[in-house]
Amino acid sequence: MSDKPMPCPFCGKSESYVTDVGDSRGFQVVCECGARGPMEDPEAETVARWNAAGQELARLRMIETVAVNLNAMRPHFGTAKYVNAMDELAIAVKHSRSAIKTTPKWSGR
Repeated sequence: MSDKPMPCPFCGKSESYVTDVGDSRGFQVVCECGARGPMEDPEAETVARWNAAGQELARLRMIETVAVNLNAMRPHFGTAKYVNAMDELAIAVKHSRSAIKTTPKWSGR
């Protein structure tokens, strides 16, 4: 587990940092673009949740890119292969979105 926040999944900058929210509410990862991770205590849990959600958002972007490329190549596939590939992508998207929803109080810009 990394003790340092990964780059922001919304803007891609590495200027995200951990801040003490105060009032015994824990810590939060914040980026200059306005994205905020969940408030957690201890600090390591805050960073772990930020990094996990960031990885899932990056995975969703990758899946989206594959879907766009697959759609562009559709004329070269048979219909059944194309439909199967798109079904697999839909399952991957559903899994990633579900993983992101389990990260409480995640907010983008």
